[in-house]
Amino acid sequence: MVVGLTFFAGCGRSSDDRVGGRAKSPVVDSTKVLIIDEPQGALGVTELREQAKDEDDVVLIGRIGGVVEPRVEGRSAFAVVDASIELCDGGVCACCKDKVCDVTALVKVVDTHGQLFKTDARELLNVKENDLVVVPGKAQRDDAGNFTTLASGVYIRR
Repeated sequence: MVVGLTFFAGCGRSSDDRVGGRAKSPVVDSTKVLIIDEPQGALGVTELREQAKDEDDVVLIGRIGGVVEPRVEGRSAFAVVDASIELCDGGVCACCKDKVCDVTALVKVVDTHGQLFKTDARELLNVKENDLVVVPGKAQRDDAGNFTTLASGVYIRR
C-alpha cells in the first residue's frame, strides 16, 4: 500500500506544477464527487478485502488514515483503515500494527473516464485524517494483495 501511495505522489508532475514546494492543483468542481446522501450497504475495509472481487461494485466505509501519510499530495487519493480500528497519533495504534495491511485500502477518486483527479483530496473534498467516509465505486486488486476502490464519489460522515 505504501508503495502505491508513494508511486502516485510523484506521477505526472513537472517542475512547472509546483508553487512554493507544494503542487498546484487544477480547479475541480467538488460537487461532482461529493455525495449528499449516504450510500446504503457499505461494508468495512476488512469485509471488502475478504469478499470483493476485482471489478465488483462496492460501497466501502473507512476512516482516512492507517499509514503515516494517508493522502497523496496533488492527487485525489487517500488511504483508509477499517472503521473498527482506532487511530493514534496519525497512525494505527500499536495493538493493531501487525494487521495494518489487512485493514487498510486505497481510495482513488476518479472521473467518469476512470482517471484520477490531479487535485489533492484535501482541497477537492475538504477531508482530513480520521474523517469517516463512505465510498461507492469499483473494487480493484493487484497481484501484491493491495485493495483499492475506484470511487465515483465520496460521502463524508460528519
